[in-house]
Amino acid sequence: MTAQLPAQEYKEYIDDISEISEISQNTAALGSSQLATRPLLPPATETESEIEAIIAQVADFFAELPNNTVWFYNEYKFIFASFGALVATVFALRIIAAVLGAVNSFPLLKEFFELVGIGYTAWFVKDYLKDESNRKELTETIGLIKKDIN
Repeated sequence: MTAQLPAQEYKEYIDDISEISEISQNTAALGSSQLATRPLLPPATETESEIEAIIAQVADFFAELPNNTVWFYNEYKFIFASFGALVATVFALRIIAAVLGAVNSFPLLKEFFELVGIGYTAWFVKDYLKDESNRKELTETIGLIKKDIN
C-alpha cells in the first residue's frame, strides 16, 4: 500500500524537485570557467604561517614555564607553606584520632589512663598549688616561659 499525496502537496513536491534540478544544472553550467577563478580555500601558505605562529607561541610558553613557575612559587610562598601546614595538621590529627580510637578499644585501658590523669592532677595540686612558696615558683616559671616565647 502506498500513501497518496493530496493534489496540492503533490504540486509543491514537484516544484521543489524542479528547483533542485535547475540549481544543479546551473552549477554544472558554471563548470570550470567561474569556479576555477575563485579560490574556495585560503592558500596553504597562510595556514602554514598561522600554524607556525601557534607553534612558536606554544614553544615560547614552554620555554618560559620554569621561570614562571619559580616566580609563582616565590610570589606565593607563604600561601603554599600555610596550605602545607594545614594539610599536615589535618593529617596528624587524623592519625592521633585513629590511635586514640584504637587505644580506647582496649578493655580497662581507658580507665587506667583516667586514673593516671587524676593522679597527676592530684600530685600537681599538692606539689605546686598547696604552698605559697611553690605557687610563686610556678608563677615565675610560667613568666619565664612566656618571656622565652615572646
